Amino acid sequence: MKTIRFKDKMWAYRKGFLSERIIRYGLNKDNYQDYMSDFQYAKKVSCVNGRFYYWFDDKLTTWYVLRPFREYLPIHYYSIHKNNILELYPEGNQFNNSVEGVLELLKRKKELAFKEVIGAGGAGFFKVVYDNEYIMVNKKRMTQEEFCDFVKSLDGYMATEYVYAHSDLRKIYKNSPNALRIITIYDKEKGTKITGSFIRFGTSDTGYVDNACAGGICSGVEINNGEIFNPRRFIDNKIEMCHIHPETGEDIAGTIPNWHIITEKVIEIGNYLNSTPHLTFDIAVTQDAFKILEINSHGQVRNLQLFYPFYKNEFQAKLFRSQ
Repeated sequence: MKTIRFKDKMWAYRKGFLSERIIRYGLNKDNYQDYMSDFQYAKKVSCVNGRFYYWFDDKLTTWYVLRPFREYLPIHYYSIHKNNILELYPEGNQFNNSVEGVLELLKRKKELAFKEVIGAGGAGFFKVVYDNEYIMVNKKRMTQEEFCDFVKSLDGYMATEYVYAHSDLRKIYKNSPNALRIITIYDKEKGTKITGSFIRFGTSDTGYVDNACAGGICSGVEINNGEIFNPRRFIDNKIEMCHIHPETGEDIAGTIPNWHIITEKVIEIGNYLNSTPHLTFDIAVTQDAFKILEINSHGQVRNLQLFYPFYKNEFQAKLFRSQ
């Protein structure tokens, strides 16, 4: 980045950080040890969950692993691997493992989400809507025949229910799930602890997802009470405060709905998954509770550390500095 002096870039590199982190974190000689460096991330974060990392790198595997908690997952209807289409949630004993079955499901449910089994950052996500006369795949109109061809072209996908965010969050922005991210550490002495949280809001730049690096807004969330704080947006490699959504005019403030329900259940799930001590939950806050969109075994720390420097948390420091 041109705004960073060469000597400062070299200092950051020697400490294991990309130079961009100087601006992102406000990194300096007095505070850099509070942050996990990019070198440390690459070296350590994929190791702490050991051989069980694959539970979460594949969303379909995650769905099976979390069977005791399925009420907190979107309904998974189909897995789609080219022409191998399999129902995951058959109604009764009637199975329809076909493209026509997917089309019939869409006609009944009116909305579905199609997402890659292995993927991140909202890449490859499709919102599909049926409105009696036509089918919309994201913003592209299709005939029924074109939709069937689209389904046949998918490889490594799931069809799930489309989850809407709580009305308080949809008021801020309605076209994305506005996903809440919660980070947990399983401590052998004290059990699962929530160590950080933030929420993302979409914009017209992000489409139907809320990727903060693609024009979305990222806000910290107080882990004690769910209060939203310090919303920020990345524009032209700069971080700007963003207290009002630039398109809806709504204040980005308040408290995450259902916060205590969410945190209590996330801690329960973290204790259940104690073989994987470091987890990153992406959650859609719904009207009555929440749905887990995915869990990452090695979630990125660049957005987390805007609000929660990694090594300032005793449980993260204890786990990762022992590696």
